Amino acid sequence: MNTVAWHGDYARHCRAGHDPTCASFADESVMILSLRPFETSERHLIWARDDAWAARGVLRARIAIGDGAAIETFSCHLPADAAFAASRRAWAARFTTWARRFPTPQLVGGDFNDGARSAAVAAMRRVYVDAFAARGSGRGGTETEDDQSYTNRYDYLFSAGPLAVESAEVPRVKISDHRPLVAAYRIEHR
Repeated sequence: MNTVAWHGDYARHCRAGHDPTCASFADESVMILSLRPFETSERHLIWARDDAWAARGVLRARIAIGDGAAIETFSCHLPADAAFAASRRAWAARFTTWARRFPTPQLVGGDFNDGARSAAVAAMRRVYVDAFAARGSGRGGTETEDDQSYTNRYDYLFSAGPLAVESAEVPRVKISDHRPLVAAYRIEHR
């Protein structure tokens, strides 16, 4: 992005291809927007097929937070539909292996297309703190099937390293079939 107010980047999903080569990128993507500058960003594909995509884009951005410190941030969108639970488990295993290469603190956010008790979310919780589970208030539903009731918690913010969750909530706004999850963190000094 070419602006002094916002910094951002995106990673597109892969429509067709085989690991490691995407033959056709999709128009859909994940992105990170920040008021703080990126030190670096990387577009990465995680190969976990569903009926929409051959691989899902993940964006990693190292965001400067001052005094030489930075946070590794990741934006993601996992395979959808109950039939692709195995793809979500594979995605989580591949993601955590890849993300381990980067320093903490880390913040991972996205649509995991799965409930809090799923195997994919459990795999993430073995490495990361689930913000809503740690300090959430309210019901926590982020996704609706009927455009009325937001009962499914499919959207997550996970953290690792010296980030302490202060609060987490799902504002009662209607901007899509998903509501945002908003969390506040405190950086713990080592």
